[in-house]
Amino acid sequence: MIILGIGSNLGHRLQNLRNAFNLLKQPADIQVLAVSPVYQSEALVPEHAPANWNKPFYNVAIGIQTSLTPLDLLKRLKTLEKKLGRIIADHWAPRVIDLDILAWDQQIYDETHLKIPHAGLLERPFALWPLLDIMPSWQHPTHYSLQLQREQQWGERYSIKAPFKTQQILHRIDAPQLVGIVNASPESFTADSFQNTDELIAHSIALWEAGASVLDFGGQSTAPGAKILSPEYVWKRLEPIFTALNAYWQNNPERPLFSIDSHQPFVVEKAFEHGVDWINDISGYVDSTIQTLVKNSKVRCVLMHQLVIPADPKHNIPLDADPIDVVCLWFKNRMNTLDIDSGRFILDPGIGFAKNLQQKRRLLQNLSAIQSLACDLMVGHSRKVVGLMTKPWANNERDIETVSVGLSIAAQTDYLRVHNVAWMQQALCSYLHLLTGIHHESFSTL
Repeated sequence: MIILGIGSNLGHRLQNLRNAFNLLKQPADIQVLAVSPVYQSEALVPEHAPANWNKPFYNVAIGIQTSLTPLDLLKRLKTLEKKLGRIIADHWAPRVIDLDILAWDQQIYDETHLKIPHAGLLERPFALWPLLDIMPSWQHPTHYSLQLQREQQWGERYSIKAPFKTQQILHRIDAPQLVGIVNASPESFTADSFQNTDELIAHSIALWEAGASVLDFGGQSTAPGAKILSPEYVWKRLEPIFTALNAYWQNNPERPLFSIDSHQPFVVEKAFEHGVDWINDISGYVDSTIQTLVKNSKVRCVLMHQLVIPADPKHNIPLDADPIDVVCLWFKNRMNTLDIDSGRFILDPGIGFAKNLQQKRRLLQNLSAIQSLACDLMVGHSRKVVGLMTKPWANNERDIETVSVGLSIAAQTDYLRVHNVAWMQQALCSYLHLLTGIHHESFSTL
């Protein structure tokens, strides 16, 4: 197996790694076999380098197979670096992306512009550790005793005692991205809403720190029987949160994306003014004002299947209909009506809207049918009943089921919309860490 190293210390580092991973999966002559956990480390910079060069790196290793020669693969990697926005500057300057060949099985390749194994491999835990995560039995062809010595000296991967304060962190680039739910509606069914704005702001930051790539803000409950509030009142709940968080993450390239969970034009317009990145309009964008806002922008559009708002168990998909066919046809019709670039849609099967328990399960077991529509997919099953209820769990006690279902469908979705981001992130990372090193097929839908 060939091991590539990918690093970034400029811009949105995690997204840069994801972008490189996605590009590497596209060519027919490269097959991705395995992905390591993400590591964080100090930058490797020369003495007397400018202070602003010392920006922390994120690094991963990727195991591949290819028919390319080492030099041809190196040329391909340099082309990908340029495509991803790397600017040729001083050698040690911060960079959006850095792609290297770390090892080629046990082979030695020694040319002027290419050394395999990588010349600095045994002095850089941020390169050797992820390599060994993927291929634990790998032995340096000429300096194996030094390799063993370094592994002994560096200690545990989480200890920060290794050179460059290298440590493994709770992130993966081969798992679904997490959308953290922020409920500003005290009447929400999920039992984790907040009435105090400061608590909501702190909760939003905590979701991001736990691993959320997107924060989905809602101020109106859509649970069965919920009263539809005035849009002005809903925005009164949300406006101080957007204002505070925009200030908190000002000039931070790694800030989360903001999503507005609303079908009210006034609320959506106000969210646009605060720089929202996604619209999560559960009505299906039936309002002409929202349609115009979306068409004149570049925001992503979450399209969720439903039949009535608020949700009503009396209005479900007919029992004699296949829910997969119904949901896919609904998506196709709505996308054709809206006439928006399909690449902007994120499809949500609506687990909790217009489906009984058996219909929810059938959809969750057949997400590949929705994937065939060639759009990103998000599943919002969090704290919704989808399994066997052995007791009447409180809504905020359902996170164990949410995590279990999330793991079972992770290979078939791009985003998981959850309340408990910390649990879901921990579960995804733990599961994939255990698989790393046995040539697994990672979650590859990002």
